[in-house]
Amino acid sequence: MYKPILCFDLDETLVDKNSHLYPQISKILNKLHDWDYTLWMISFRKRAHAVQSLSDLLPLFDAVLCDYHHGGKVTMIKNLCEQHRVLLENCILFDDNNSNIQPFQAAGGIGILVDPIVGLTSKNVGLGLDRFKNVGIKPIKSLVVGSKNEWKIYAAKAVFYEHYIFGINVESGVPSQPIGWEETALGSKNRLLASQREWQEADAWLGIENGLVLMDKETNTWCDVPVISYASSANTAKIIVVTGAGVPTSFKGPEDLARYQKEISAVDNRACEYFTGTGVCRSQLMVQALQIAKCSVNC
Repeated sequence: MYKPILCFDLDETLVDKNSHLYPQISKILNKLHDWDYTLWMISFRKRAHAVQSLSDLLPLFDAVLCDYHHGGKVTMIKNLCEQHRVLLENCILFDDNNSNIQPFQAAGGIGILVDPIVGLTSKNVGLGLDRFKNVGIKPIKSLVVGSKNEWKIYAAKAVFYEHYIFGINVESGVPSQPIGWEETALGSKNRLLASQREWQEADAWLGIENGLVLMDKETNTWCDVPVISYASSANTAKIIVVTGAGVPTSFKGPEDLARYQKEISAVDNRACEYFTGTGVCRSQLMVQALQIAKCSVNC
């Protein structure tokens, strides 16, 4: 992507208070569409599609998001950015309300304030594009997590914040609850390799597997341990495998699996808190391991 995404407010930017299209809007939007810009409409109005004066122009928009979302325009645009795998920093918002422009710019985007009396003008568009030229496109890196587990995605986003991160469903090749280092590490690596096969064009891949590992035979202490497998497109052959801290559990061995799974089924990501009585959750232990993996890739 070499051009910014142009995001337009509806009311008093494209149409006036009476829902009439400003006279210059059709020419501006058609020209931008002809120049192959991606156009998004972001509106708090629930039924933007019902604005009769805009009906002929709606096909020019690549996305139309209506209705108020908690967090306002910034949240709405962030949602679209996630769906289309682009950075908010590569977007320009044209809006008549400074209360939308300011938080958008604080989030990293470029905001252009539109005069509600005249609506969007070619000058507004030119100003936005000129500002964007001075900043330039920020390339987005993608990282694929070999799971759609929300806590794994959360941990990955906390560490690889400069990437666009998404999860895919892949097979781990091991039981749903791995037991022992070998099974856990294999599941982690299998998730990584499957992610690489599915999304070869990505910039990085992650396999995350939590397993039950015997830490002390004498006391029969089993810990819940995250194993991370990480690879980057800079060197796809180099796979980093690291572990996070282990948390003691009530698990007593393979024959105790059914009871143990029933016990933790209600706590999921809070299993670590449940067993230790601390505020540490599973995803926090994943974050520690992911930080080590991220630093290790260049070693």
